Amino acid sequence: MSLLIKNGKIYQNGNLVSKNIFVDKGKIRKITSQELKADKVIDAKDKVVIPGLIDSHVHMREPGLTQKEDFLTGSHAAAAGGITTFLDMPNTKPPTVDLQRLDEKRKLARKSVVNYGFHFGSTKDNISEIKQVKNVASVKIYFDYTTGDLKIADRKVLKKIFSNAKIVCVHAEDKNVFNAVNIAKDAKKKMYLCHVSSKEELDYADHDDVYVEVCPHHLFLTTDN
Repeated sequence: MSLLIKNGKIYQNGNLVSKNIFVDKGKIRKITSQELKADKVIDAKDKVVIPGLIDSHVHMREPGLTQKEDFLTGSHAAAAGGITTFLDMPNTKPPTVDLQRLDEKRKLARKSVVNYGFHFGSTKDNISEIKQVKNVASVKIYFDYTTGDLKIADRKVLKKIFSNAKIVCVHAEDKNVFNAVNIAKDAKKKMYLCHVSSKEELDYADHDDVYVEVCPHHLFLTTDN
């Protein structure tokens, strides 16, 4: 099936220009000013057309906390906001820290209306699972407490997790950001640092192999607020 998104505005060389986007078999084939025919036509006049966004830090809360969210409701909200792919965090009930639970979560996620992936959780004794896990975005380590009891403080365990994961995603606050960055450097591993909320944390994370995310309220609110 082919799709034509016509009259939409796209950013090209820093400018907004009106173009037609031709999609066939799920792939963009042409971006052009020419008039084209397609099985389905969407008139995007006066609208800006951008790629679907990827939200790399999502809590769909399934299983165990579905009074808050699940893969169906959360993915509908994602689609409404222009998110076409999300990556779900592991601190559900029970947490996603072994291959069986990951497989169960994959089955639950089939109801999603957008694309999805998963972060895999870590504990002080699931190294064998971390070594075997495939097709996940990262292994998540909790240096501080949050929903679920997954905090790990033992430095030897932390180093072992870093060494056995392809990429690590970290929940750390204040000085623990500094500790996490140092362990990542020692292990020569890339690290994705979640929800940095202060200039000091950002300064700690100033390293080539450290990727940082921030939430909107961290950008617009201060301690005075």
